[in-house]
Amino acid sequence: MSFTLSAQITTARLQLTPLRLEMAAPLAAGAGLYAVSQWLTKVPHPYTEADARWFIGANVKNAGKIWAILDETGFVGVIGTLWEFGYWLCPAAQGKGYATEAGQAILNAAFQLPEVDLIQSGYFIENTASANVLRKLGFQPTAPARVFSAARNTEALLQKMQLTRADWQARLR
Repeated sequence: MSFTLSAQITTARLQLTPLRLEMAAPLAAGAGLYAVSQWLTKVPHPYTEADARWFIGANVKNAGKIWAILDETGFVGVIGTLWEFGYWLCPAAQGKGYATEAGQAILNAAFQLPEVDLIQSGYFIENTASANVLRKLGFQPTAPARVFSAARNTEALLQKMQLTRADWQARLR
């Protein structure tokens, strides 16, 4: 995806903000948990603070495409639209509706841009929580694909999903 949104997005409970180096420790603590990294394609396990510092540095130019998710306690995850729509949350932040809330804000902003007609995403078949979030956001299944999971160090089945501007607008009516 080639679009860029606001670097700062605020929802009722969350701040979506550019990643900063001081977030490396909590980013590594969250993504470093196998319970998180097993559901991500590119994140290895173990995931260290050095990995987090590299990721933050590599994505400085991607403000408006990748955001840290902050709640009243601080850093709780990452969400982005750099290659496709994706997110992860620290376990303590899961089950609170944060992924849906942050996702709605980003998707609403993205579909305001005239050049955005389609956003793609996906989830590993066993990840029912992400499947539910993507369905709540209006994503529709396309085709499954075998992709490499760095944390699992093997291929796994990923259900690809997509959301069109028309589907997004229809669910807002």
